[in-house]
Amino acid sequence: MRAAPVLDARPPSALVRIMNPILRMVLRTPFGRLVRPFALLEFDGRRSGHRYRVPVGWHTVGRRPVVFTPAPWRANFLGDTPVTVHFRGRSEAMTGRLEATPDAVAELLQSLFAEGTSPMKVGLRVQPGHQIDATDVASVDRAAITFHSLASTPARLSVTESCSSPGPRPQQGRMGGLTDGNRPRRL
Repeated sequence: MRAAPVLDARPPSALVRIMNPILRMVLRTPFGRLVRPFALLEFDGRRSGHRYRVPVGWHTVGRRPVVFTPAPWRANFLGDTPVTVHFRGRSEAMTGRLEATPDAVAELLQSLFAEGTSPMKVGLRVQPGHQIDATDVASVDRAAITFHSLASTPARLSVTESCSSPGPRPQQGRMGGLTDGNRPRRL
């Protein structure tokens, strides 16, 4: 029997359970610039309103930031979803949009691999010479989330801002920015 040309090769769940809390803490600080190619996504659940803080592998296809994932939380990115992205020691307000069509995801993955990224960096094992197609994407249940900046330049966080004790949860302001109740908070 011949092995499938594309296999799921995510890290073991025990390793993910150990590393995610560490990455959540580090990626929100200036020390996050030392942790590549990971980013931290902070967003509110579409239905529950629950605040998610998810460490992800951060990639660029062309000049477009993208995350590939099989995780159920990806459904929160239907439409343009506001998200704070912490990457390389900086935080930026962005919108993320789910791309779940297997053909489009396969095209993004092929472009990423053509630019020199190893399939292992997105949790896949691909047989040499194989071109990923929609059937492969569906078999490993991958979707892509593409991101667009809300500002022309990312804002830098100071160490005190990124390591502050948890206060009231930021609320969505009238103008789309996050607030801590009364004052707008710069991201």
